[in-house]
Amino acid sequence: MAEGHGRRPFATLRRLVRDEAGAGSVFSVLWLMALMIIAGVAVDVSNAYRVRAQLQATADAAALAAILRVGDPDGARAAARQLANINMPTDLNGDVMPTALVELGIWEQASGTFVRTELPLFNAVRVTAKRGDDGGDVVPTFLLGLMSNESWTIAASSTAVYRPTSANADGNQCGGGLIMSEKDLQMGGNNELTNGICVHGETGVKFGGSSFFTDDVRISAFDPDTIEIGSVDNGSATEDQVKVDEPVHMEAKILPQLDTMFDDLWTEIFESGISTYSGPLIPDFIYNDAGYANVVRVDQWWWTVQPGDLNPHTIYVVNHGMQLAGKVDAQNVAIIAKGQIGMGGGPALTFDKVLIFGEGNVNFAGSASYGEEDHYCDDGEFDVYMFSKTKILLGGSDPKAWTHAFMAAAPDFHPGGSFKNGGGIYVEASEQVHLGGNAQIAGCPGDMSGHYETITVEDDSMISYSAALVR
Repeated sequence: MAEGHGRRPFATLRRLVRDEAGAGSVFSVLWLMALMIIAGVAVDVSNAYRVRAQLQATADAAALAAILRVGDPDGARAAARQLANINMPTDLNGDVMPTALVELGIWEQASGTFVRTELPLFNAVRVTAKRGDDGGDVVPTFLLGLMSNESWTIAASSTAVYRPTSANADGNQCGGGLIMSEKDLQMGGNNELTNGICVHGETGVKFGGSSFFTDDVRISAFDPDTIEIGSVDNGSATEDQVKVDEPVHMEAKILPQLDTMFDDLWTEIFESGISTYSGPLIPDFIYNDAGYANVVRVDQWWWTVQPGDLNPHTIYVVNHGMQLAGKVDAQNVAIIAKGQIGMGGGPALTFDKVLIFGEGNVNFAGSASYGEEDHYCDDGEFDVYMFSKTKILLGGSDPKAWTHAFMAAAPDFHPGGSFKNGGGIYVEASEQVHLGGNAQIAGCPGDMSGHYETITVEDDSMISYSAALVR
């Protein structure tokens, strides 16, 4: 009897332990379900923000495309819809911009409001890019669907206005934007060139057709007969309006100095052993408030830059090649490399107030924007300098990959397809400039200035019209 009674407490204890373990399993399941719901919400919200950014970029581009054709209302609506379908194809997103979401009207400057009107005196366009509620396919959710929230409706709007501005008051007709090659310049089809941009190919210029030009665009070559523009869209300036029918000869200013520029930088910054620099070889925006930049030397065969490695107001001189890993961007930084410079890309990357100079190829992926997005024309100064002694390649095609106040010089310049420049660009190439088509390139109303001497194209001052996003 004593032995039997002695075992009962242990048996009871074992049952309690089993009961506690069961409670722990229940709590584990509940915690796991909670974590899964939180993760699902995070995934759905992140996807919603991604779609929202894509819709906003599409709306901005469509508004600018439409306002440039505002004199032809049907053409303006068609241009907006065409660009929206290019950025967000209907087979993947549905029709994100039906005609009803492209509104023509008047922009009242005093009140800062858009007024829709049926009168044929439009100076503004408001567009909405939308997924869901008759604007395209809804955005599906993932785990939120388990809580009866199976989809979201997401929209983004943009308003563009058309207004007169003084242009090239000091006589440099191409001061707000110039892309030139000492040989030939080629572009695919479906391009938009606006706001006084100048394009020059010494041995010829060729467009693929279906392009749109404002009448202040200038296309030139040494022999005008080597210019092939192809067809233009409805509402575009004609070939005769944009083609310079006299011989034009341009000589590069930066290209002949590239070797000397690189050698001087290397000698004065890398070989000197200095730890700070404040001389004239670097643009002022690299320097800190005290007027100098720190110097970091990288003397290894290959340097892979990780997020957080680049500090503002610093000059990095690299003795070999290098690669910026994904999700790495830079502000107020100079990079000078003996070899090639690559960039892996990533979401929402920005390169602003930078000098990139490679002795080898400069090869950047397409998911980055360059320059300051809001005031690039108002500031009148270049924000990005990109030089190579061999070739510059930009990935192109990404809806967010815009350049602003951008200067580049290299024997070959290949920005890829769907190259987008918001305003203020200067490019010199000694061999070939090749753009893959679907480009949007604009000049600035006034002349751009920079750290390096640029080509001046003398001509009479003139008044032009420019397009601008206001909301």
